[in-house]
Amino acid sequence: MFFEHLSRFGEQIAAIEGGNSISYIQLAERVNSLADQIISEIGNTTTVILLKANNSICTLIAYLAVLKTKHCLMLVSPQIAEEELALMCEKFSPSLLIGEGSQHAANIENLSKKGKTLKIVQDSDVAILLSTSGSSGNAKYVALSRVNVQANTESICSYLPILSTDRTLCALPLHYSYGLSVVNTHIQKGACCVFTQSTPISKDYWQALEQGHINSFAGVPFTYELMHSLRFTKKILPNLRYFTQAGGKLNSELVESYANYAHDNDIAFYVMYGQTEATARMAYLEPQKLTLKPNAIGQPIPGGEFRLIDDTGREVTGTNTQGELTYKGQNVMLGYASKFKDLHGLSHNSSWAERWLATGDLGYVDEEGDYFITGRKSRFIKLAGKRIDLDECESSLKAQGVKCFCTGDDSQMVIGVLTAEDKHAVSFDGDYESNTEITKQHLHHKYGIHPSKQIIVELAEPPINANGKTDYPMLKSLAKAH
Repeated sequence: MFFEHLSRFGEQIAAIEGGNSISYIQLAERVNSLADQIISEIGNTTTVILLKANNSICTLIAYLAVLKTKHCLMLVSPQIAEEELALMCEKFSPSLLIGEGSQHAANIENLSKKGKTLKIVQDSDVAILLSTSGSSGNAKYVALSRVNVQANTESICSYLPILSTDRTLCALPLHYSYGLSVVNTHIQKGACCVFTQSTPISKDYWQALEQGHINSFAGVPFTYELMHSLRFTKKILPNLRYFTQAGGKLNSELVESYANYAHDNDIAFYVMYGQTEATARMAYLEPQKLTLKPNAIGQPIPGGEFRLIDDTGREVTGTNTQGELTYKGQNVMLGYASKFKDLHGLSHNSSWAERWLATGDLGYVDEEGDYFITGRKSRFIKLAGKRIDLDECESSLKAQGVKCFCTGDDSQMVIGVLTAEDKHAVSFDGDYESNTEITKQHLHHKYGIHPSKQIIVELAEPPINANGKTDYPMLKSLAKAH
């Protein structure tokens, strides 16, 4: 396992945070020490431990230490609201709450000493609990085993060119499966994680990227949209060898732009596909195919397998025929948990290895075996008997110069419109209108969605959650208050 035998990498630097660094030998010592402390506090029979996961050396140590025990680790945002934290504690009965104390040391709060019963998870292989969304309070949690995490780590390492001498910029949250996978793969290879709390709109982010001898970095679509607006492709980064994108679909124009930048600078750009339910990664597109197939997600990762299922439940056997994408591999989760008792019995039983994960994504495969995503099964609503593809509506409005975010249900459509980018384009009747008015008209004329069925929420900034993804539930909440 990647979290075992850390000292084999000797004096190589394992992590950097600001002016602080830690070697693999030092990391091993601190991980072992904290693991011993945890066991002395609550024993080594499986309980839930809650970790406020910063992008920091302290969080790295706590994460690896819990993995070395038999306990189950739930990772949450360090900015979690007190009411959300209380709700999670009520639902999952954690034994310990680990945060970051003074001098960057772990602060361990033993909840079992505060009148709480120490609850033991029975017959379970669950090692990690990750939220399925950027919000923690009411989210389902994906239950992952150590086998899941190790299998996905090895698969990713088999196609990404990670070297033991590499430094990767860790800016994605560690309570997010993509951000966590970056750490796992680099620890597996004995490489260095450079932690930052900053984003591409921060001067600190660019300073780290340009002056920190960074060899790779990872980002979600929102990351790359920001970096494009900040003219990333004009920069010369002599240490950069490759960069990766996952966490949702990046539009094809930007894929091509970054692919051309990578080609011109002898860098590799990897577009990948995954879900938390598959630990992190399910597919990747080979860099040389990016300009030829900018809309593709590529082929399954080593050890993984795809198949497409039609509306009748039968497997799609031909090419270029749409179906729901399903996936099988050792990285497929044990199941979901929304409360403590859901963890009981989640294990690697005989049926787990043959289980297919229904991704909820619609797609097809071409003649070369590359897969394409065409939309989400859940991203359709039915208004007045008409089936509406919300992703298509977003793309269509974008072509009109309107940046928007569409959601809703079978009673109404909710559209979040960025007023900050209002360029007053020409409307259907030839007048100059705001983006809000253009949205109403466009949806009415092209899709037959009557304005009375539209709730338009004007936004000053994109509705982005902690994982860098579009927060559609928040948009629905804003619409209710509209």
